[in-house]
Amino acid sequence: MTFENTVSVISFLVMIIGCGIGISGYLARAKNESVHLGEMRGLLDGIREGVDSIRVEQKSIEHTLSALSNKIAAVEASDKSAHRRIDRLE
Repeated sequence: MTFENTVSVISFLVMIIGCGIGISGYLARAKNESVHLGEMRGLLDGIREGVDSIRVEQKSIEHTLSALSNKIAAVEASDKSAHRRIDRLE
């Protein structure tokens, strides 16, 4: 074997080893990213459920405030009527 052939064979072997290392690194990184994405999706699902429960609670509070507002309006009208009656008595 000549020197040029030896260099060519060594270069080819180094190239094959480099490709193998690159592919194995890519596969390991892809696996790690998929695990990370799964964790992120789980966290986002938890956040989504929390936001949904907050929305339901907020709507309940809005209904309660609306009912209280109507009751306050009725009490104010009754109060106004009572003041008129008291003024007539004087």
